[in-house]
Amino acid sequence: MVTTGYLGTFAIDTGDEGAFEVFGNCKSIKVPEISVNMVEVLPLSEIAKQFIPGSVDYGTVTAEFYWDKTDLVSAYALLRVSHSFKVTAPPGGTGAQTYAFSGFVEKITESEFQHDNAAMFSLDVRVSGAITLGAAS
Repeated sequence: MVTTGYLGTFAIDTGDEGAFEVFGNCKSIKVPEISVNMVEVLPLSEIAKQFIPGSVDYGTVTAEFYWDKTDLVSAYALLRVSHSFKVTAPPGGTGAQTYAFSGFVEKITESEFQHDNAAMFSLDVRVSGAITLGAAS
């Protein structure tokens, strides 16, 4: 079954225990590339490089929104402040998937304002810690 992005959401904690509020008029969400750092452990007595897995880098989540003054003001208030976030992927064959994580907005980008293009802004949220995968409730 093919899944489109319809019904995907980007949400931020409201401060109430476990409560999240969908943020802005979201156009797209890019979940991060997750990578494992590697540590080289090559003793001087060996010729072939050897590696062990290091820490996991959960990367950056990027969300793009249609420009709205209220949403943009709210976005600027999120800069450098740790929050809990939840991305809900669109429902597919077995239901929706959530990505829950802590992080902070590290970058806000506004698009050019042009006649024939929708005005946009995007948030880059740096994930701090692990992402927890779950089923949407």
